[in-house]
Amino acid sequence: MTPLTFNGPTDKNDGCWHGFYKRAYERLFASLKDTTDAVLEVGTDSGYPLLAYQDWFQDAHIVGVDVNPTPECVKNQERVTHFQRDAYSQETVSILQKYGSFGVIIDDGSHFLHHQLFFAAHMSKLLSKDGIGVIEDIQSYEHIPAIIGKLPPEFYGFAVDLRYADDRYDSVLICFARK
Repeated sequence: MTPLTFNGPTDKNDGCWHGFYKRAYERLFASLKDTTDAVLEVGTDSGYPLLAYQDWFQDAHIVGVDVNPTPECVKNQERVTHFQRDAYSQETVSILQKYGSFGVIIDDGSHFLHHQLFFAAHMSKLLSKDGIGVIEDIQSYEHIPAIIGKLPPEFYGFAVDLRYADDRYDSVLICFARK
């Protein structure tokens, strides 16, 4: 399998604080590699994860949302659209609906519990029938039931605990999909 490659500053690179996310994503998203559904990341930071997803999901349009301006590295990329706005609003959900359903949605935004709850409750509805959603960097293991509990009834969710790998308190993902 071709590795998912982050060619630039991001916390998902090998040797970085969330480097094990890359390996988890390779496994989680392997069946979606040929998706033609769009891919969404909330919290784009440097923009380099968007470029990695553009390379990995070669037939998908990549969409990023961040409160910061569009990163230089994604400007002029034909298959990347970046919105500078608050992702955690109904208005943003409405804007994103124009892309149809998303094969992959990732929340790497603020990591505040109320934003993760919003993402689970509202952004999950943008996920395609066979898509996979991920909420990164769960700040407390006790938040997991609350976040999973916000998923609509047609979804199931589970936690992936990677704290053993890098000894970081927040190396926990919540993954979800339609039942």
